[in-house]
Amino acid sequence: MQRRLANIQMDEEHSRAICAEIGDRLRIALGAPPPIPPHLARLIARLDELDHHDSPSIVPSVENVSPTLHSPLASKRFGATRRMKTSNQDYLEER
Repeated sequence: MQRRLANIQMDEEHSRAICAEIGDRLRIALGAPPPIPPHLARLIARLDELDHHDSPSIVPSVENVSPTLHSPLASKRFGATRRMKTSNQDYLEER
């Protein structure tokens, strides 16, 4: 037997109120949550400690970046007349 659900239109305020009521009833029915095991509590505390320390940057500093084709050193190395092809026309002119 197939049941059809009604298409219910509900505004956000009523939706939140229903969710809050369901949450309240679940908290009452389930009671207090069980205590966290000591080992897990220590791991959570350790994560909290690590969050408050400065982490090393994974981004390289400017001094460690290799020169690009736009730098004066690279243009001497690759020849001052070398340029990148910017359009299909550049490729057609070579042929």
